Amino acid sequence: MKRLTVVLALVVVWAGHPMGVGADPWPQLHNGKTLAPCAEALQVATVAFHSDAFYLYAPPVMPDALGSVLVLQPHALDISGGDALEADPATFDKVPIGGRGAPRSVYWQKTAQYGYRVVLQEAPYGWRGDMYTLFAIGADVRPEAFLTEVNTNQRQATFMPVMADRWRPPLILQKQHSGQLWIIDVGQPYQF
Repeated sequence: MKRLTVVLALVVVWAGHPMGVGADPWPQLHNGKTLAPCAEALQVATVAFHSDAFYLYAPPVMPDALGSVLVLQPHALDISGGDALEADPATFDKVPIGGRGAPRSVYWQKTAQYGYRVVLQEAPYGWRGDMYTLFAIGADVRPEAFLTEVNTNQRQATFMPVMADRWRPPLILQKQHSGQLWIIDVGQPYQF
């Protein structure tokens, strides 16, 4: 029963449409119809539930005929060694952070949508691996300005995270016909 609870606890964030911005409404069920990202998240959850994988956050098997593709995901179940993400180079630039111990990266969405860009930061956290923070930042922000701000003012109000300090990275998917990104937060290993 725990496993069903975890699958149903998937949170979908529509990255292309921060609240109040964009052409389409926030994903929701409406008159018995589901907007595409919600329907696809349910497909992913259903396949995960029926799989042999013990953990929801294992690299997922994508359902057949899904209207989206994974563009950023972990490459293995055990990501404690760091440098654990696979990103589609057509969608994300991998920008090295440098400094502060082990080198890590920021995954920088190449093309902003609706005035925002998705940025995923990985930060080393000792022997436990990396922690991940997801941002939706203005399209005009340059990587150098973002890195300078994040490295000097750790968590100041300049860039507010959508998801902060997660042990498991989110799954970032891209709609095949529109190129819009949407995100599944798989939760933390210790949460049910």
